[in-house]
Amino acid sequence: MLSRLTFLTLLVLLLAGCGYRPASHYTKNKLGDKIYAEVSIPIRSPEYAIAITDAVREAIVGRFKADIAEDKNSATSVLKITSATHSVSGLQTDGQGITVSYRATVTLKTTVYGTNLTARTFSVTGTYDFPAGTDTTLSEQRKLDAVKEAAGKALDGLLSKLAIRVI
Repeated sequence: MLSRLTFLTLLVLLLAGCGYRPASHYTKNKLGDKIYAEVSIPIRSPEYAIAITDAVREAIVGRFKADIAEDKNSATSVLKITSATHSVSGLQTDGQGITVSYRATVTLKTTVYGTNLTARTFSVTGTYDFPAGTDTTLSEQRKLDAVKEAAGKALDGLLSKLAIRVI
């Protein structure tokens, strides 16, 4: 039997040998090093708009592997989010009818454009499932955190769509 280390080494060599690159590698070439995030979501729920904006900023740094530009003029590309819908709904109940898990869903309408990329508009959706926890009431903070996670997953979908367009 192969040890774990030997298996992982062989896997890394196999993936490197076949030219595998993560999606962020391809999109970074097109998006560049500095991305300006323009989030203009209608303010129905300001706290959710802030959570989605935070998720966008975290995605630029963590998923897109770029820096956040302070203004459009210094950016190599712009990520513009013009609308967002979100919902938190019950997913599963126990035998007594008490909700034990929830699903947060976020849909973002995004336009991406820049010096190396023609303008493209995408609609991306992300979901995040989470348990109700020990208490039966769902706190507003847990909803905000779940919406932020779902927005991050939606941006993962955007990263994948951009990689497909770039390759």
